[in-house]
Amino acid sequence: MGIGVSKVAAVSLQVSDLDRSVRWYCDVLDLRLVREFVVTEELWGVVLLDTDAEYALVLQPLPPGASAANLRGSRPVVLAVDSRGCVEDIAGRLRRLGLRPKGPLTDPDGVLVDVADPDGILLRFRYVTAPASTAFRGVTYDAAGTITGTYEHARLSTPERLVPDRTPPVSDRPPEASAAEQPHAGGELPQASQGDRGRFGG
Repeated sequence: MGIGVSKVAAVSLQVSDLDRSVRWYCDVLDLRLVREFVVTEELWGVVLLDTDAEYALVLQPLPPGASAANLRGSRPVVLAVDSRGCVEDIAGRLRRLGLRPKGPLTDPDGVLVDVADPDGILLRFRYVTAPASTAFRGVTYDAAGTITGTYEHARLSTPERLVPDRTPPVSDRPPEASAAEQPHAGGELPQASQGDRGRFGG
């Protein structure tokens, strides 16, 4: 199933202070500034690159009049890691940077840790421990963010063809791949060209 997409090339975020957020994301994720885009003499955005995993993060300044408060608590970026130990190591790194991560926490899909960026946007690191499955499962939380249960039937009025209607029995589920067997999330990084802005989300 799918239309031929091989990976997500970039994620784009709007931030209230571009300089501050560039420094924060480069420090936290060990990224490199590889592009700046200027439109009519105004800095339109930047691209930060992870040279190992080969993903890009595009940061853009908020439009005039927009409020950073609208971003607080959103979670647009979830980064995959290879093990539970990696989640724990990242949580330790975040604390050493003087940040206050939430986690590691365990949920039905694995282990995770969250940390808020300077605008209150939540960056999540996740190790998936549940077997790969496309079956639907809803998860309920209380106001504090604690999981209170799961459910099997979607509450949205969604066409039946879009929601698998059963959780596959254990015998149908593929075995969990080891970290060494996980597919590499990267790909060949596009070379610099006039199309870079479009490739990275512009």
